[in-house]
Amino acid sequence: MNLDDIKTPRENAQDGQRAYQAGEYEKAARSFAGAAGGFQVAGDALEAAEMRNNQAVALIQAGSAEQALQAVEGTEAIFAQADDPHRQAMAIGNRASALEELGELQTALATYTRSAEIFQEIGAQEEYAQIMKSISALKLRQRNPLGALASMGDGLEAFERPTWKQRLVKRLLKIPFNF
Repeated sequence: MNLDDIKTPRENAQDGQRAYQAGEYEKAARSFAGAAGGFQVAGDALEAAEMRNNQAVALIQAGSAEQALQAVEGTEAIFAQADDPHRQAMAIGNRASALEELGELQTALATYTRSAEIFQEIGAQEEYAQIMKSISALKLRQRNPLGALASMGDGLEAFERPTWKQRLVKRLLKIPFNF
């Protein structure tokens, strides 16, 4: 190995982003893992945790949910300790995605719900709506269509100024409950 082959954590992170954008999820996961290790050695626990979350997302896309769950383990606590609720909620959501892929649907639902609560508390409308969409899809998998509709509606309610498409979907979602 040549000294020129050694990459900084930031370079590994950039490589991970490029690989992820190209759909090379396993390569992205390796790059994010390298970045996480580098940031950890440098004493930057927050960036290391961020990279481990990126690694988890790439691993989920690569079909390696068990490894994704391992990668995201402990990052929620790091963000909570740093008083970073946004990244804490993202970490919780990533853990929920891994749990869902592993077939642990009830645990995934509870974990998604916790993520949604934090996003709602901090006013992160887009992220809240995305998590509610995941909850809705999960409830459909559990054969709970009314629960799925209610979750999707809750997600759309978060928007102060919904687009015309969001308003239309909100109206359509109310139809089953009007019967």
